[in-house]
Amino acid sequence: MELRYLTAFCEVAKERSFTRAAGNLHCAQSTITGYVKHLEHALSTELIRRGGRQPVELTEAGALFLVRARQVLQVMETADREIRGVVEGSPAGGAAAPASVVAFFDIDETLIRGRSMPDFVAHCRRLGLRISARGVPEGCTPSELARAGRSWVEAELTQERFFHEPVRQALRRHKEDGHHVVLVTGAFEACARSIAEAVAADDVLTGDSTAPAAGCDQAERARAVMRRYGAHPVDCYAYGNHAAGLPLLQSVGHPVLVGDDPELDVWARQGGWLRLPGVETSRASRI
Repeated sequence: MELRYLTAFCEVAKERSFTRAAGNLHCAQSTITGYVKHLEHALSTELIRRGGRQPVELTEAGALFLVRARQVLQVMETADREIRGVVEGSPAGGAAAPASVVAFFDIDETLIRGRSMPDFVAHCRRLGLRISARGVPEGCTPSELARAGRSWVEAELTQERFFHEPVRQALRRHKEDGHHVVLVTGAFEACARSIAEAVAADDVLTGDSTAPAAGCDQAERARAVMRRYGAHPVDCYAYGNHAAGLPLLQSVGHPVLVGDDPELDVWARQGGWLRLPGVETSRASRI
């Protein structure tokens, strides 16, 4: 059983598509299909349901095998990194440098209890800022937006119910362990940066300074962040509460489901994800 077979199977499970998995691994779809068939033959069981289903569905055995396959790949990648650290480091035989770890946190109804964009825009209205037809502040300088963001967070913090405490505690543990904390959101920068300052986050993946991010590939941007910090994805964490964040959650070795989103719940059960309680429904009504 070769590692490339495990890599191919994990990629198909992550993308829920043979075609996308083949594209990500830069090989023919027939090659990926062959690798999965090799695994099924070796295990004498079906791992993926046949019948042309889109997206791809794992069998019960496939879901169990996915957990073990990811563990094997993680062990091998960690061993490779540690050995390279010994070989390339100094002095010879010295301990490898500790690996960097990045923890990504979705903001809305994950790190905070509410939804940042509508709450921030309402605050801007109270400050007398002009709001465009798209529902975002307009005619403001970046510094004015930044001040509005800080005053919004300060006002929210006086209520002592702004942050979702289980997730905030997890963020604090990551900081204590020396991990890099990165916030992820579709809200625009002035909104997110103020929250990042409040929790001492290292970075933010967000929209530009005046408009919310639209259709951004958060998973790809997260991979760029991990490369920048020298972190391996299998060592990193991501916290999310909604199916829209599935690509990001699948891009790390330690996805954490916050709450009970039905689609994410399936992936969490199949992949043995960590879980945290979600925000109460009465507080987390969606718009």
